[in-house]
Amino acid sequence: MAARQREVILADERIAGTTGDLTGGLRDVVACGAEDRMGATAGAHVDDAARATLSLARLTAVRTAALGISGWVPLLLILLAAPWLVRNGVTAGAIPGAVTYVSQALQPALQGFVQGLGSSGLWLLVTVGRMAEVAAESAPEPAPDATASGPGAEAGRRTGPAPAAWRSAASPSPTPSPRTR
Repeated sequence: MAARQREVILADERIAGTTGDLTGGLRDVVACGAEDRMGATAGAHVDDAARATLSLARLTAVRTAALGISGWVPLLLILLAAPWLVRNGVTAGAIPGAVTYVSQALQPALQGFVQGLGSSGLWLLVTVGRMAEVAAESAPEPAPDATASGPGAEAGRRTGPAPAAWRSAASPSPTPSPRTR
């Protein structure tokens, strides 16, 4: 399911990138007569997003059916097995207690768990993962060490950032407040 949600997010990113490029260069697209080409490119990205979303919707339907079955089957089994359970020593009060527990505690807890992991939690996981990927791709190269070799290193000059004491002395003084008349 995470892979399907990732496909949807990537498809949305491609649509955003294409439409951003298209609107930013709309004058050039029209001047070059490339409306059909850009429309086909944007349309292909929209079609990809529709396919990815439909695939995710199918999987969500399966998850919903599984949740429905897993929530109601235990209740149904208790009710169907009630005569046998009573004949074999379970008290009549334990049957309504089990039904109440399953319908009022277990079923809502299961629904909340699946909803949290299957919807919101999974979207959050995929989105944070994608943000981490983008951040790693666009991370700047680490700065060289202040004592590293390079231009000026042989003369003993610093090649790194200025020490904090120098920066604070070079910071501008606060702007005086305007006088009231």
